[in-house]
Amino acid sequence: MTAPDKNTRLSISRRFSRLLFLALAGTALTAEAQTYTRYSTGTGFFVSRNGHVVTNAHVVPGCVDIQLRTPEGLVPAQLVASEPDKDLALLRTDVRPGFVGKLRWMPEQMQPGERVQMLGYPEEYGQRGEAHISEATIVSLYGPQEEKEWLSFTDSARHGNSGGPLLDQAGNVVGVVTAKAVLYTNDPSVMGGASTRTTDVAITVPTLKSFLDRHRVFYQEADSQYLQSDNRIRNVAGRYTVQVLCQQN
Repeated sequence: MTAPDKNTRLSISRRFSRLLFLALAGTALTAEAQTYTRYSTGTGFFVSRNGHVVTNAHVVPGCVDIQLRTPEGLVPAQLVASEPDKDLALLRTDVRPGFVGKLRWMPEQMQPGERVQMLGYPEEYGQRGEAHISEATIVSLYGPQEEKEWLSFTDSARHGNSGGPLLDQAGNVVGVVTAKAVLYTNDPSVMGGASTRTTDVAITVPTLKSFLDRHRVFYQEADSQYLQSDNRIRNVAGRYTVQVLCQQN
């Protein structure tokens, strides 16, 4: 597993005394002519036909150059907006994608136990530049301590998944994969006097919509009434999901 650096390991103990928040950006080094270049890596996805890409703010901190690995190859991108308090960032490219991630209409109709899929570029797949899909289950429509800006799903994300789409069984986006949340709870009934619970968290669709509205991005929504096959979901999502490569000083 690629170890997170100090910029991708965040403690929000100021807000929650027993909640540890572990962001899921990866890191990479490339060597050319004995010169090393440091990259923060993650995932993003197209949300507009005008070339806008959403990812996490913690994936693109202090970038001197941003490249996106798309199905057509590497393309440059510009950071046009970042809101670290929401952990959302907006990139723009000259690409006019044929497919974009459609946001689920009425996401409040989701239910715990609902099956979801996550597409991204984690760990060894990201090192090879290959997208990887994995399955998970919705645990709660809120964060570990009832945060409205997050939803919780089963522990399945890895470093490099940050910023990728979380998809329902209709292939619509229901969240932006963000982090692992480790909740420590005092529990005298267990050895050591405390218990831990780990879930993955994603930024909710209403939070994402508000972010896009603030930055005047036209996005698409879709009803989740009609379910899609796993193969179709993977094929379509693979056309609008990208790897984000942030070159750092």
